[in-house]
Amino acid sequence: MRKLLLALAIVALCLVSKGGAALAQSLPNTGNVDGMYYGYLPSAANWNAFFQAKQDFVGASPYTVATLPTCNGTTQYHWALVTDATAPTYNGALSGSGTVKVPVWCDGVSWTSH
Repeated sequence: MRKLLLALAIVALCLVSKGGAALAQSLPNTGNVDGMYYGYLPSAANWNAFFQAKQDFVGASPYTVATLPTCNGTTQYHWALVTDATAPTYNGALSGSGTVKVPVWCDGVSWTSH
């Protein structure tokens, strides 16, 4: 019981210590050295900036249908964005030269629209 209480006390001290970094989280890019910290109260403009900075859908730039990587076992289960789909249907084959922006999925054989 003493060991459990000691362990809990150590954890509590670690969590309330000033200047401690959040566990397994990254700080939003706030444009300053400190970023967010305990007690920081962001304004509406700060929240909007944080949100916009995190909008990196699958972390990739959009493709055209012609420039998509080959869909095979290596790219299976990958998502991408296409900017020139023509009349896409859910889980349907892709054709390019259109104007529709759509997320696409590689099933290991072909890219399909979603």
